[in-house]
Amino acid sequence: PYGLRFRHGVFREGLIDQQSHLRRRRLHAEIARLLRTRPATRAADVAFHAERAGDLAAACEGYERAAETALAAHALPEAIRCLRRALSLAESAELSPERQDELRLALANSLKWTNVTAAEQEVARVLTRARIRGDALTLARARQCEAVLLYEVGERNACLAILETVIPELEAANDVRTLASALTYAGYCHGSRSDFERLGVIADRLTQVAADLDVPTLRAAALNFKSTTLAAQGEPTIAPM
Repeated sequence: PYGLRFRHGVFREGLIDQQSHLRRRRLHAEIARLLRTRPATRAADVAFHAERAGDLAAACEGYERAAETALAAHALPEAIRCLRRALSLAESAELSPERQDELRLALANSLKWTNVTAAEQEVARVLTRARIRGDALTLARARQCEAVLLYEVGERNACLAILETVIPELEAANDVRTLASALTYAGYCHGSRSDFERLGVIADRLTQVAADLDVPTLRAAALNFKSTTLAAQGEPTIAPM
């Protein structure tokens, strides 16, 4: 009901070529508007048409949402593609340096499973940019991401050293989403070192953060940390909910 079907792509391209540049942009803007009214629309489709319409800020937002959806579905190549596209438009879209660095850290988070070196490069770039402009919160977020990459390559002591500095900074900034990740990886580190006293502290704080964010995976991680702590102390463990 919202489109046309062509027997051959040549017909489609021919029709497009007959439209002026301004008219094509207006058509793309109208398509993006209509797609936003449809619940099942993919964010990447809205982003594509917003980009063609010249609404680059909306395109960046759409590509970022599409990347989040792809990451949740473990579609890493699609998440990486969408984030790279958003970053390629970010400067022209006049996104703030902070927003651009948020996209870079999201890209690093996606790359950590497939290309650690590329992820490290993105984090290093954010660290440099944040230090130059004196952006303490972005610096803390980048260092948290750096710690995660260290954990993924087996450098758990180095990871924990960074997290112990970063967690209070994230607490002070009330950045609960980044804090949740930092606490989770700190829990992994303390668990691997059999430091059950610290693991119990992390479990209690992560339980609070998980309740604030209402994220089941965080609740599960907190429950796992708490059960491990109780088992190490010879007490009954908590049954999974």
